[in-house]
Amino acid sequence: MNNEEDGQITSRYSYQNFLELLSTYEGEVQARDVIIDCLLKKQQLTSTPNLPSNSTANALESLVRDSTYIDSSSLQSVNRCCSSCSNNLLSTAKFLLSQREADIKIEKCLNLLTQRHSKYMEDLAEKHKHILGIAKREDGYIKELEVERDQLFGQ
Repeated sequence: MNNEEDGQITSRYSYQNFLELLSTYEGEVQARDVIIDCLLKKQQLTSTPNLPSNSTANALESLVRDSTYIDSSSLQSVNRCCSSCSNNLLSTAKFLLSQREADIKIEKCLNLLTQRHSKYMEDLAEKHKHILGIAKREDGYIKELEVERDQLFGQ
């Protein structure tokens, strides 16, 4: 992307909008780190064999371990992070949608302004032509008056 395109993109957003977007992305990165941490903990919990080699003998113990994991706070933490990420994504989408709507409104206003300007310029050109026509018709009369004035001053 060249500098001109960068300038066009940055001119669409205010400083406050950039700060909001940056904080949103920062929150998403933090949420991603928490989710990765929780997934690593889950992998450690499920991959460490605390059971003997015959897992069917201790099925009740497996059920207890799984229910403990499901009820644990790490799952709640993952749920909070997921909801936080979805909220951040939703707010970013709303921001982008409002920006697009604003761009559309600005484009409509510019089109209307361009149309009005061209109509005004056409009207102005017509008035100018009319004034030139009057000046050409009255040019002979003005010349006669100038000659008469010069004669009066000459006497």
